[in-house]
Amino acid sequence: MCRGLADVDVDGEYEKDNFGIKMLEGIAPKEYDNYFLAKSYFDVREYDRAAHLVRNTSSPVPRFLHLYATYLMTQVTLKTWEQTINSKQ
Repeated sequence: MCRGLADVDVDGEYEKDNFGIKMLEGIAPKEYDNYFLAKSYFDVREYDRAAHLVRNTSSPVPRFLHLYATYLMTQVTLKTWEQTINSKQ
């Protein structure tokens, strides 16, 4: 199949139109609000709050956010605990 310049999307309009749709793939419509709030908490490193908001979700993207935020929260807690122990010695 031969493609010419007429077939190329120079302005990127197709990508702009599909960005909103691609961004919401993997998230159930009823979970949008909790997901975006949890994502905001995650972005400012409030991992415990982010994990709490999406703890009961069934969609794959919020579920991943829950698991990853829980993991990071555990790592931060361990690091803080280690620093506390080392400072007492």
